[in-house]
Amino acid sequence: MLLPISWLKDFVNLKGITTDELAKKLVSVGFEIEEIIDQGTVRKGIYTAEIFYIEKHPKADKLDICGVRSKGGATYRIVTGAKNIKAGDIVPLALDGAVIPDGTGITNTEFRGVISEGMFCGGAELALTESDYTGASVN
Repeated sequence: MLLPISWLKDFVNLKGITTDELAKKLVSVGFEIEEIIDQGTVRKGIYTAEIFYIEKHPKADKLDICGVRSKGGATYRIVTGAKNIKAGDIVPLALDGAVIPDGTGITNTEFRGVISEGMFCGGAELALTESDYTGASVN
């Protein structure tokens, strides 16, 4: 069972206790801990956004240019080679400055004269597996 520390904080004062100290205390009273996942750093700078248009890249046959809108209304232009997307899709978007789980930093990048302001993320980039959802490992 996954247990968020934020839930635990609703019941116990954890002020001043590190995650490692908490794990040791839980084990000492009989709980099993298989893994500690720091969600605060796993997906830094990754949001969801709606694709509102897709057009062919003028200088690259295998690339498209997408307009995306975040929840707050900000818009971005993303250059992508993804073929499994369409206007209206809600997609994970790593913006300039984001760090994906494998430690890769995302920056604005030029693709044949067009600046991409981030990158769409598939399950693999987000370190998701088939146990998280069916199709997670398909790019």
